[in-house]
Amino acid sequence: MNKNKIAHTDKFFLKSLAVFFSYVNSKQIFPMLLLLGGGYVFTLLPSILGLIALFMLYGLAFKLAVDVLIETANGNMNPGDYQSSFDAKNIILQFVLVGLIQVGILIWLKYFVLDGLLIVAYILVSTFITPAVFMVLSITSSLTSALNPVIIFKLIKPWFFTYLVFVGFWLVIEIIQTYVVEPFCATLPSIFGGIIAHFVKFYFLILNFHIMGFLIYQHRESFGFEAKSDESPNDPNSSLGSEQSGDNPIHDRIRNLITMGNLRQAAAIIKELKEDGDKSQELEKLEVLLSSNNKFNEVENLTKAEQIHKLISDKKIGSAFQLYQQMNLAEEKYSEVEPEDVTSLAHYAFQSQKYSVLINILKFFHNKYPNHMDIVPNYFLIAQVLYQNDKTKEQAIIMLKKLIKKYPSHKQVPELISWLKGTELLNK
Repeated sequence: MNKNKIAHTDKFFLKSLAVFFSYVNSKQIFPMLLLLGGGYVFTLLPSILGLIALFMLYGLAFKLAVDVLIETANGNMNPGDYQSSFDAKNIILQFVLVGLIQVGILIWLKYFVLDGLLIVAYILVSTFITPAVFMVLSITSSLTSALNPVIIFKLIKPWFFTYLVFVGFWLVIEIIQTYVVEPFCATLPSIFGGIIAHFVKFYFLILNFHIMGFLIYQHRESFGFEAKSDESPNDPNSSLGSEQSGDNPIHDRIRNLITMGNLRQAAAIIKELKEDGDKSQELEKLEVLLSSNNKFNEVENLTKAEQIHKLISDKKIGSAFQLYQQMNLAEEKYSEVEPEDVTSLAHYAFQSQKYSVLINILKFFHNKYPNHMDIVPNYFLIAQVLYQNDKTKEQAIIMLKKLIKKYPSHKQVPELISWLKGTELLNK
């Protein structure tokens, strides 16, 4: 891990372009790209087998790209531990669908419409929209949100110039692929041409997603992500000094790992940095924090549910939610320490627009805690989620009416009644 090969998040992304290319050419990525390019051979299998192979090939390529995107967006500018990108497993199919639709339309235009001007127009429009769609998708995990023009506009408005430059960069790459790489590969024997064309396509895919992750992290405050959003003012980690935040993303990552209780991984990264010659004062402070705050033995002896409870008690809801996500994707059973832990996780999921996670968190809450005061606010969240979908709007209204009828004295019932009246007015 070389410090000189990590993009500085306080710089304009074009100034770090060499670093982004260096990452794609690294031993972490380049061999995978060679394998993916070679995988084109399997798409030549006859009939349905070739289509299945094509879908799997693009699925694997997008899985790698989304892993890189999410890890980079979380502040790791040199991602390598792709298993930690738990969000990717939730949204990979949506990324693949968007990518396949985009590629499918382009193929249709090239081989059936045969209108050069229309192809160029499509490349321009899709290139402008696609990065924003992917960014919204990685942040919200919602395809509906990602295809919503209003949300896309809100995303790019605060940093429109930077986005426009990135789109220009992406467009140049698309043009190179369409009018340079593919015609060149067409002159080669079909198998070799296909392998090279797909290798280059996947190479640029990783490059673009790595830069997108960098831009999301760099402009995270524009998206409503504060750098220290889930740390309390009295958090011991804050003693490291606010002036360090963002100077070195690896140091930020170590700090986040310590906050989340992933102390073994934090210790491993510190050891690797020291072996690479990092003798900075910041790293020394992180090492002292790791070894002297008595969290190591304490956290190691806690179950994950207890770790989540402790993080919530320390007002680090974001870190608790990430740990819950990891458990959920590993299919580990979560048994909350207190019912209020479920409520905290559910409200964080709602605010983060992780609606599928919200539904999973609150499953059977009313059965486990039939008299709990949080039933009303928790199931009100579910009703709001259901109401967003035309197919489940009626289900949401029924749920609201049941809550009002069953818990008439609850302090939040007036809000439910007001919300229900609002939906009735909208439906008139």
